[in-house]
Amino acid sequence: MVCTIYCQAINQTPMNRGYESFCHGMNRVYARLEALNSEKSIAVLEFGVADNNPIVNQASWANKALRDLTTFRWPRVIGFSWWNGAWENDNNPAHDTTMRVQDSPGPARIFKRRIGRKKRVTGRPALVFRDKNP
Repeated sequence: MVCTIYCQAINQTPMNRGYESFCHGMNRVYARLEALNSEKSIAVLEFGVADNNPIVNQASWANKALRDLTTFRWPRVIGFSWWNGAWENDNNPAHDTTMRVQDSPGPARIFKRRIGRKKRVTGRPALVFRDKNP
């Protein structure tokens, strides 16, 4: 049985003024999960930070988060997924949110360096979906 947790960055729009590092938030959540059950595995789903935020640099935030995840800072974490989404917040395009790796060169480089083809991180997928219409 896997205990799934939902982690999200505070900085979900370019207008947000708050900031929390992934490590700080994860340490807080991990301690609570340890208190609930010290044996179940953990999957971190939908974590990320918006690009173009005036307080936090998306590439730097992603680098630190992926560094901690791929060096097994939290040993019970068995999987994670970046929130690779984008959306409009209002009628001003400058306020649009994007967390998509492919929209920003910084995070794309970070993902390639931190994850790439590292077997100890990617392992062997349990399921592979192949689109017949690429």
